[in-house]
Amino acid sequence: MTGANRGIGRAIAERLLADGHKVASIHRSGTLPEGVFSAIGDVTDTESVDAAFAAIEAHQGPVEIVVANAGITRDQLLMRMSDADFEDVMDTNLGGAFRVSRRAVKSMIRARHGRIVLVSSVVAMYGGPGQVNYSASKSGLIGMARSITRELGARNITANVVAPGFITTDMTDALPQAQQDAYRAAIPAARFGTTEDVAAAISFLTSDEAQWCRSMAASGWDTDMAGFMSGKKVLVTGVLRDNSIAFHVARLALDEGAEVILTSFGRQMKLTELSARRLPKPVPIVELDVTDADHLAALAGHVSQHADTLDAVVHSIGFAPQSVMGGRFLEAQWPDVATAMEISAFSLKSLATATAPLMPNGGALVGLTFDGSFAWPVYDWMGVAKAAFEATARYLARDLGPSGIRVNLVSAGPIRTTAATSIPGFEEMEGRWSDRAPLGWDVTDPEPTARSVVALCSDWFPGTTGEIVHVDGGVHAMGQ
Repeated sequence: MTGANRGIGRAIAERLLADGHKVASIHRSGTLPEGVFSAIGDVTDTESVDAAFAAIEAHQGPVEIVVANAGITRDQLLMRMSDADFEDVMDTNLGGAFRVSRRAVKSMIRARHGRIVLVSSVVAMYGGPGQVNYSASKSGLIGMARSITRELGARNITANVVAPGFITTDMTDALPQAQQDAYRAAIPAARFGTTEDVAAAISFLTSDEAQWCRSMAASGWDTDMAGFMSGKKVLVTGVLRDNSIAFHVARLALDEGAEVILTSFGRQMKLTELSARRLPKPVPIVELDVTDADHLAALAGHVSQHADTLDAVVHSIGFAPQSVMGGRFLEAQWPDVATAMEISAFSLKSLATATAPLMPNGGALVGLTFDGSFAWPVYDWMGVAKAAFEATARYLARDLGPSGIRVNLVSAGPIRTTAATSIPGFEEMEGRWSDRAPLGWDVTDPEPTARSVVALCSDWFPGTTGEIVHVDGGVHAMGQ
């Protein structure tokens, strides 16, 4: 081990002793738990590490397990952080783990057996202000473990990472109660961890039972749940293929800690199921055709099988027959126009009334539009439907506001999704868009739009409703 003289490291050493291991520690100062062999050394110095290993091997034989726990902090804001602050932390936390692991694998390769556990931090995945150096060093340990696994996994040598979250210490006890409560609320277990919790995880990863665990990053704080959508339950419509805006909304919501439920129906269900497999986590899919009264009536019941309530609903539904687009505005017939209006505009109201009972404490309804205030080339009656869609959102904002439900839209620039490319003459709409956009525009990238949708689903817009957020590179604000 390194860093076994205090805190988490001391608890790890005591646990490994209790497991029956012969434990040694490379350290510069301090006292060790009784029974731990002391090897004075500096993990930032290769010769010192080699000498410490020689002493350990002479005392208790070849090293079979390494726990790299030594670490320091030099917290400082980025603009004030010195080169020395950055380099010292990197050299100790990342370089030290490298030197110790490199020296240890010599005997492990000969024995065709070994366990390497690198002690990282939740900051590696979550970040922290004033901790650019510390976060970078702890993130590097994850990549190191994965690379060691690829190099040495076939020799029965495992490399894993434990990333402790908020651990109870004298320092955390001194925090104001309100701050402790806020940190605790972001932890699914609803409590701070203990040094014993971390030691127990490492005890398992160093055991024979963990021989199938390789390059795993085990965290004391579920960082998947620590994002700004932590604990939110989101219903996302319109996921067909993985190039759709709705797919990326679902992906980003999951990345930020939300639980996601998708909808689909009929022949489209197969496409939705295939795309859902590409999401970061498995998600349920419920049946919904927004033009089917029975589906709408059953929606709350189907959703309640997976979530008691919803916090946000994403409307990403639109369709118009090709007979009402592509320069056929004057030739269009009402039955086809009516189809476009029902699916692309009235469906927002249908979805809102079907899901409102699932948002008893308020929530967000977010839809996707294409600026309905202009007459676009080839968009024709779909443009009329989008104008109606935007008006519908404003009236829903009026009527659902007293229930705490916010209704907002994101007006995206042209994005080359499967649905968009089915519009006759779509290339006319996307042509020169990037030239006119002050920020530029990438028609192949749905992520900027998806990010805005997820943000509107979150608690970060508590006082915004009836709004249309333009995510189009700035084209809406420019003269035509």
